[in-house]
Amino acid sequence: LRGIIECEAGHFKSYCRRGQNYWNLYDDKATTVKKILSSKDVKPDAVIFTRIL
Repeated sequence: LRGIIECEAGHFKSYCRRGQNYWNLYDDKATTVKKILSSKDVKPDAVIFTRIL
């Protein structure tokens, strides 16, 4: 799992995995990127997986 997209009433957030225990939160209402722990609960609308070859 590399990314999660969450949408609430036209407001979008995306979570991108950046390490073993943390993610970056990109919020369309924010001007900065937040670093969050992987223990946060999220209601995903879409997920992004990558495969390592």
